[in-house]
Amino acid sequence: MASETTILSLNNIASSLAARAGQPFNSNLIEELKFIFNYKQINYKQQFLEKHPQQRKFFLQSFVTDLEAIPKGDCEIPLTSCEILRSTCKIPAPLRSSYSMFDFIGTPDWMHAFAETNPEFLEYTKHNKYTPKTTKWFYMNDRLYILNNLQLKKLAVRSVFTDPASVVSCCAAGSAACFNEDAAYPMSQDLINAIMRDILNVELRNMFPQAGIVSMDKEEESPQPVPLKT
Repeated sequence: MASETTILSLNNIASSLAARAGQPFNSNLIEELKFIFNYKQINYKQQFLEKHPQQRKFFLQSFVTDLEAIPKGDCEIPLTSCEILRSTCKIPAPLRSSYSMFDFIGTPDWMHAFAETNPEFLEYTKHNKYTPKTTKWFYMNDRLYILNNLQLKKLAVRSVFTDPASVVSCCAAGSAACFNEDAAYPMSQDLINAIMRDILNVELRNMFPQAGIVSMDKEEESPQPVPLKT
């Protein structure tokens, strides 16, 4: 499917698929294949991690995002007087799973993780003698909120996200790009190959049914994913 030395980036994946269809220079097809791959990888990734949650490390993405004080008049969190911080961007949706929503929320040097809390517990924890000054976070309305640390300017975030490309909007100013289409795709190679075979055997076979354009060798047939439970 791809040589061992080839970086399995989204651009390379889509270009390889287009070439297998005899359309290596069809830019519109390449863009469509990127969309198809990103759509299919959600299903494959979720099912794989439900069976193998210990292998999340192969799908993790990390970024550092900026924080801001909540402007007066824009207070959406009761019982806090809005003396808290929130992420400047909308945090992309983590992959739905039985595992924790985020693998790390903490300082931008990745040295100290913060504890998770819930908005409904804020009044109680504020008067708890053991944790009133402990930095905590919660996730609400697509934002991350930070309590008890008004000096913090940036926040480190790590998780498995539904769409790997969605993290780009949250990269802190001046930081390295969180994701680009020429970088290695955050997924293990065996799963990437399975999705590529699926696209070859379904979408590209339907688009280009002429004999010989798409290889349909028996060993390349991929098992069809089981529909997700609702």
